[in-house]
Amino acid sequence: MATIPAETVKQWTVNGMRCCFGVLSCVLLCGAVFTISFGVVIQMEYGGPINIFGGHFQLFSILLLCSGTLYFLLALFAIGSLLLNSTKCLTIMTYFVLILAIVQILTGMVGIGAKGYVHGEINKRMKAAQMNYLKNPTSQIAWNTTQRAMNCCGIYSSTEWFRILGDHNLPDSCCIYKSPGCGLQAVAQSNYNNDGCLGNYVSSTNTYQLGISIYSLLSNFLHLFLIAIPIYLIQKLEEYNKL
Repeated sequence: MATIPAETVKQWTVNGMRCCFGVLSCVLLCGAVFTISFGVVIQMEYGGPINIFGGHFQLFSILLLCSGTLYFLLALFAIGSLLLNSTKCLTIMTYFVLILAIVQILTGMVGIGAKGYVHGEINKRMKAAQMNYLKNPTSQIAWNTTQRAMNCCGIYSSTEWFRILGDHNLPDSCCIYKSPGCGLQAVAQSNYNNDGCLGNYVSSTNTYQLGISIYSLLSNFLHLFLIAIPIYLIQKLEEYNKL
């Protein structure tokens, strides 16, 4: 039975390693574009006055933008290393991807397990902004933006505004049919949303948070799988070089 020459096996290993890194580079590039886009969407959604309630989402946005940029740079580094045929550079790149993937996976796990914290934090921020509604323009804009967007009024119910604005007075943003000054007559005319904003707000933020966490877990488990093969091939190549 013919034996395959060692040089042939070595060349197969090199070709397999280059192929794996090529696939990994493409995955990193595509993932980087999607991750950066996702981060921009979150920043646009929660970066304005409404962010006073969901401030923690800016951390998710920054994480997505930074990790997307790092993956993009790593993909370019991998492509450059392939063109230069530098096994050493490719090895360095795999360890960077490994560290970044582990950090992202841990972050995704924290995101899935932090629902209770998020609910409490948003509730606390809403209460603080409600108490400062007449004193702080940012709090006022945040509440009006939220109530218009979600067709809600107050944290749990519209009656919370009575102790802030006076008996039977509501913000104009609570009105079903909105017009300047409509909040003064909204209760008498039954022209207001009675449902509180907390439930809808938390539900929407939980959806975003769960989506970000699952994406982080799945994409980075894929990265771990993709770098496991070239790491093995690099080790085999080092063994062949010692022969």
